[in-house]
Amino acid sequence: MVLVTTEQYQKLLPLLPQHCRVMVTLAMCLGLRVSEILGLRWEDVDPEGATLQVRRSVVNGHVWDTKTLASEDELPLYPDLVSVLRQWREAELPVNGWLFGNIDTGKPYHADTMRQRHLNKAAAKIGLPKLGWHAFRHTYRARLSELGLPLEVQQKLMRHASIDMTTKYGRNSMLNITRPVNAQIVEMVMPKTLRKAKREPGARPVPLLLPRRFRLNS
Repeated sequence: MVLVTTEQYQKLLPLLPQHCRVMVTLAMCLGLRVSEILGLRWEDVDPEGATLQVRRSVVNGHVWDTKTLASEDELPLYPDLVSVLRQWREAELPVNGWLFGNIDTGKPYHADTMRQRHLNKAAAKIGLPKLGWHAFRHTYRARLSELGLPLEVQQKLMRHASIDMTTKYGRNSMLNITRPVNAQIVEMVMPKTLRKAKREPGARPVPLLLPRRFRLNS
């Protein structure tokens, strides 16, 4: 699983054409699935209320309902995101109401085509070959965890059907949080002689002696 750092994200944006750049911005800042991004219409954006409504998905040019009922939801738009969307609307005339419509087909772009033509090529230049759209959603979930937000809030922002899904989704991205916490526990309970020996090159291993009440019966 690839997580995109802030530095990588900021290096990536200038390498992308504007329509792809706006898509990546929404993916990174809102955790949207690429199918949901392609399914956005201008009627879903409320600049004055600073909200965005996820109502549909587009997969291979076909319009579908969202993945789950929970996926169809209203999301907050930070002022910077409102500005990005306003600039995008001023730069390009809407194609049949779609935020990311292809002028040649009158329909939304294809996610795989965008990835192959633009995202992968730009990402390879910053050391992220074969970067996929879903990496941004994984990154968003990881950032929510790093902030220590309650699972209920994370579930709402991720628009998962259950907290179990939110927990499962972020399991692989929790090591950067769980590892240092676990290290503190280990350092509290492990004999100092053993920790010191492990740090000194060539030192002989020290047997780990457990208090009598913790010993297993042989």
